[in-house]
Amino acid sequence: MNQIIETSTPGKALILGEYAVLEGYPAIVQGLTRRARVQLAPADSHTITALPLLDQPLSFYFDDNQQFQWRQADHQQRLPFIALLMRALGEWEHTPKHSWSLTLDTRDFFSGDGDKLGLGSSAALTVALAATWYRQRNPGQTFDQQRWLSLLVKLHQQLQDGRGSGADVAASIYGGLIEYRITDNDCVVQQLQWPASIECIWIWIGHSASTSEFLGRMSDFKLHNPTQYARHMAYLGELSLTGVKAFANGSAGDCLQSIADYGQAMQALGEVADAQIYTDDHRRLAQLARQYGVAFKPSGAGGGDIAMAAAADTNQLAQFANQVQVAGYGLLELAPAEQGVEINSSRSSATGISSGFVSKKPI
Repeated sequence: MNQIIETSTPGKALILGEYAVLEGYPAIVQGLTRRARVQLAPADSHTITALPLLDQPLSFYFDDNQQFQWRQADHQQRLPFIALLMRALGEWEHTPKHSWSLTLDTRDFFSGDGDKLGLGSSAALTVALAATWYRQRNPGQTFDQQRWLSLLVKLHQQLQDGRGSGADVAASIYGGLIEYRITDNDCVVQQLQWPASIECIWIWIGHSASTSEFLGRMSDFKLHNPTQYARHMAYLGELSLTGVKAFANGSAGDCLQSIADYGQAMQALGEVADAQIYTDDHRRLAQLARQYGVAFKPSGAGGGDIAMAAAADTNQLAQFANQVQVAGYGLLELAPAEQGVEINSSRSSATGISSGFVSKKPI
């Protein structure tokens, strides 16, 4: 192999549709410029570097059945998700004389203190690594977004014990603002436009949350209280449908009302499901938002990670943002990414990792 492949994919933020998307209702998802990056380059031996989790390259090889294997058994515990993903993608191009390194970089998805921000890092990395694999196997071929959406949503769910909607995978493939829906046989994506008169800020709650834990609680709620679960999902789904219509029509007032209503419905769901979707931090921020006439809701499963606030009145939003910081919460610089997966290839004239990527002795 004498080419360098560099791939990047955006993270995501959920605008509407949390939980309801699992029942076939639409979600609205925004791709973000916080991107996962993968570089595959010629090297003296097969290695993987995963930033920021590990800055030391880990050695691997392909066995007689062309299956990915770590050189040392303890590497499996250090990067279990990566090993599963590498094996699931299938056979990689390699020869005994042509080894390569993989650098996996998800630093954009962590805070300065090392906390995961909840921006869909595993989905973005799954898409980036799959796109790198595809380019290596099929030089010059187009990455078919719709075909890969279905494949990677199923793969990502398998790697996460069957949980998750795939909305984060869709955002990483397509970028932009999208409507995402799960149908009986497929996943459907439609492009939307963010109303020009609405501005948004993103708030770091201060700690990470486990999406899988919240999805587990919802599964228990559905099992033990099916009637209540169905009622809350129907209401959330109705709000999602109303919100999609508002965004499709570009109605700023209706969009803001949908965001605010959905946040309140998530709080009510958490209370009956015994899931702390709204923490004391969310309640404090929601009260501030009402004082300043700002639409507020968690973005994602809740419990932590990030929340969003939106308004058409920039002065009101600025005053709210100032009070958020006074209260001790941080604001995140998150910008919309119009481009989804990006793949670039170049010829390499020398063995080794190109400058700008970590190069250390592998273990």
